[in-house]
Amino acid sequence: MAAHHQNDDTETVPHQTVYTMSVLQRLTIASGCMNATDFIAQVSVPVIAALVFDASPQTIGLLVACQSLPHLAGALPFGVLVDRVSPNKLLWLAASLSAVGAFAAALSVTAEHMLLFGVSVTVSGFGIVLFVLVSLSTVAKLVEPNQLANANAKLDLARTSVAFLVPLILGLSLNAHTAGATLLVSCLISLYAIATVRRLPKLPRLKPTNGVSTLSLKNGFKLVTSEPLLRAVTLCAVSWNAAFAGLIVVSIPIFDSLYALDAPFLGTAMAVFGVGSVAGAWTMQHHAHRVPPGVVLVFGPACSLLTVTALLTGPTLGAAAVLFAFFLLGYGPTMWLSAQHAIRQAVSPPHLLGRVNAVIHTAMYGVRPLGAIGCGWMADTAGVVPSLILVIAGFAGSLLTAAVGPMRHVRHYDGLSGSTRATR
Repeated sequence: MAAHHQNDDTETVPHQTVYTMSVLQRLTIASGCMNATDFIAQVSVPVIAALVFDASPQTIGLLVACQSLPHLAGALPFGVLVDRVSPNKLLWLAASLSAVGAFAAALSVTAEHMLLFGVSVTVSGFGIVLFVLVSLSTVAKLVEPNQLANANAKLDLARTSVAFLVPLILGLSLNAHTAGATLLVSCLISLYAIATVRRLPKLPRLKPTNGVSTLSLKNGFKLVTSEPLLRAVTLCAVSWNAAFAGLIVVSIPIFDSLYALDAPFLGTAMAVFGVGSVAGAWTMQHHAHRVPPGVVLVFGPACSLLTVTALLTGPTLGAAAVLFAFFLLGYGPTMWLSAQHAIRQAVSPPHLLGRVNAVIHTAMYGVRPLGAIGCGWMADTAGVVPSLILVIAGFAGSLLTAAVGPMRHVRHYDGLSGSTRATR
């Protein structure tokens, strides 16, 4: 790996360790900022659509799809950039896109201009996608395979911490009058991320390779489709993310019709989701070495299916049933996310990692607009219960892929890269 090219000189190892720790710490801070802006958008977009623009479930689905569109449209070209352009420049660009999008979204709310609002959250989303791809590839170049799960868990802990705090604050404060100010705060957080990434030392990068971008993408796509583990991870994630996006869209109608809860309760539910995510990231950071990855990779989808099914059977329990479901929906899938990130990083050759991440990212998050639009349409035309059943079907497909495929057989990360590279 690029971060270990000085192993021939034992006196440089401590310096290399300090360098790695410095990069990881600052990446963690920047990751926390960027994910804060992402979670502000996840919670505020459907709530603002309902309260400021008086949108129907189908329109809410379209606006949530705008936020998810960058995962579909941006990940593949960004993957090529990650393998060719300085990570420092790309991290700065990512945070800048997020800041510009959040500022424009605040203006659109003040002007009550729904089209500008949709465009603005799309621009901000492009920044989030680029940042995720760059940080994943950078971590893989800094640490050894047996340390990947722990390093990913540190970044996930930053993500999940804000996943708790941001929705909790929004659940208490977000309304039609504070919507614009909320998005301005998101802009300020992105500006702090810009300041953080500008203080990063020079990050490792691979030497540029010749070839056309399309061919480069084909190489990444070929590895994802031919490597059984990468293929299984992708299929599992595609089904889960389509279902999750649909759940966010239909949550407000479900809260209203089944539980008599108002729209801002989504902020409270997402805060509890964040608590579960923090617990999942903490579990992986401290106990990943004790649990075989295969167990984690099945547990996450199973947890999702069981808890979301409870939303159909628990209206008599009131808000407690919703909050319990959202806690477990954060806990299990966060553990799954850390494990599958480590698998991606261990399996993929370093010179293809950016494009492999891009292909998987496009597939798993690119389906979110489809899930959002589909479930929004189902809620409008058939009602909230059929739309929730559609969500449950997506989580069931995710569990099936994890339970019957090769993921359940993974016992450790160390041996994955050797066997994969021998067959590529």
